[in-house]
Amino acid sequence: MYTPEWNKALNDGTLIAWPSAVWGPGVLSGNASDTAGKWAIAELPQWTAGEHKTGSWGGSSTAVAAKSKHIAQATQFAVWLNTDPAAVTGLITEGGIYPAATAAQSGGALAKPPAFFSNQAEFYTLAQQFAATAAGVTWGPNVNVTYATYKDARVPRCSTTSGTCRRTSPACTGGGC
Repeated sequence: MYTPEWNKALNDGTLIAWPSAVWGPGVLSGNASDTAGKWAIAELPQWTAGEHKTGSWGGSSTAVAAKSKHIAQATQFAVWLNTDPAAVTGLITEGGIYPAATAAQSGGALAKPPAFFSNQAEFYTLAQQFAATAAGVTWGPNVNVTYATYKDARVPRCSTTSGTCRRTSPACTGGGC
């Protein structure tokens, strides 16, 4: 994911689905611009008929560092950024962020779908509906290290100087990669 090959597959129709989050239109518009209007937000398939659950893939937050020299001002800014109607509109329209505060999930900026999904007027209505069904998840303290470890275990690594590999792979034969 997020490789030139993945981007090409998104753009040429080879990859026909992508389980993502509400920020997906921003990724698609930057990596698969030829497919504007060809994607739609949809509920995930369910393991049990009649259930309506969705996952959580990260999220957004505004944090204030405990050692900040301006904790009160930073906190005031964070509150403004996430509650002021004009600020929330900017987060939605410019940042592709879906508001975490439920009171902000019905603002004017959510009346129109993201430009990349202009064919789906109910985009944000569905996003709100799906958000209400999110199953709980606990992320590890450093999930990016976990992702990198899994990737390293799957992708063969070769040493071009010694001709040896970390694991057996057809890509690592004949003394090189």
